[in-house]
Amino acid sequence: MTTRAKLVENWNMSSEQRTFFWRLWKNACAWQGWNKLSATEQNEHRHAMLAALGFKSVREVNSTDEFDRLKSHLLALAGIVENAAPDAGSRRRLLSSIGAVIVVLETSGYSSHSINTILFNRFKIVRGILSISDLDTHQLKQLLLTLTARLDSWNRRQSSALQDDPPTPGTVPAEAVQTLCSTNAADLPGATPDLFFHGS
Repeated sequence: MTTRAKLVENWNMSSEQRTFFWRLWKNACAWQGWNKLSATEQNEHRHAMLAALGFKSVREVNSTDEFDRLKSHLLALAGIVENAAPDAGSRRRLLSSIGAVIVVLETSGYSSHSINTILFNRFKIVRGILSISDLDTHQLKQLLLTLTARLDSWNRRQSSALQDDPPTPGTVPAEAVQTLCSTNAADLPGATPDLFFHGS
């Protein structure tokens, strides 16, 4: 393994987040006047900042809530006022995951009408009035749990049915469903927070 590969392996952030971190750090140094200091002094400021946030190294920062906290701090150091709510990052991830689970349900043959029934009956999602993105963070977590549980139940039913009958044209084999379900939510096509209703 190359030295570069080892360095990347030791990071908890994604490659995009690492790039964003260094860009924000550069902006923070410029705003604070640290860009006029030596590289050693800049490193000292960075380590002090990370220590104040509870990190020994930037490599320890995870790609979710810890990165959100670090980003907010760097934006403040760079003189940028952030208007987003504290849980904005968490909400984006929840919305993306919800969209991804809906895509898997539909791809595996689950009824769009049943999905809409869940959205309306349990979460009062009404076209043109209330969308998924209007739910608060707790409700988004509950919706994700509900859809995930429904997907697990659907997968079990599909697997049981396939044991009795071979797949027919137009159906999704259990292996394909399992592949979709094991895929990272962010990598699924259509994983978007703008999903309101599905089907007619």
